[in-house]
Amino acid sequence: MPDSIALLIDGDNISASHADKIHDIAATCGRVDIAHVYFNAQTNSGWHDVPAFRTFHSGTGKNATDVLLCVDAMEMALADGIGQFVIATSDGDFRHIAHRLRRLGRVVTGVGDHHCPDTFREACTAFECLDKPKKTVEEQTIEVVAALTKNCVAPGLSSVAKEMQTRFGITKADLPVNNWRKYVAGQDRIFKLGGAPHHQVALKQPRGKVLPLTSKAS
Repeated sequence: MPDSIALLIDGDNISASHADKIHDIAATCGRVDIAHVYFNAQTNSGWHDVPAFRTFHSGTGKNATDVLLCVDAMEMALADGIGQFVIATSDGDFRHIAHRLRRLGRVVTGVGDHHCPDTFREACTAFECLDKPKKTVEEQTIEVVAALTKNCVAPGLSSVAKEMQTRFGITKADLPVNNWRKYVAGQDRIFKLGGAPHHQVALKQPRGKVLPLTSKAS
């Protein structure tokens, strides 16, 4: 039989738009028997409209949500015998309850966004990130050039531009210089730009090595 899971959400800190993903993460850990959201119910929160969770009004005092969630977690661990907790927050102060629950032998899975501090992440048995920082244009271009490079033949600039638009919706209008050739040439620590007619784009390799530029550009 799957372990019984208590899913506890800091509703003042985590958006209700993540409700389904948080519940899915908890379900991979075991059977979600308890799904609670703690927040100031006097606010216009999206958690009012999420039926899968039981909501608890924590009040308007400073750290009221933190205190109520932590008290409930300890009661569930000590009185109800819950062995696994999923705590959804990006507030580093919850590291204290994570440490205390683990000291009692409980498994704690943290869930939060990419802004969540390492103090909470490291206090948990495991941590799941709800989102990832958006890749920069530089990172996206590196990904595209690497994907288009075949048999050590670097792609042409027009192919890179086309794939950037197809894969990421990025056009020259999104570039700081509004021109693909100037943009790539300005990133000379990462790319080597070939000459006309293809303007091949090669990734610079470690120790200054560069993929060969041939006339077989795509």
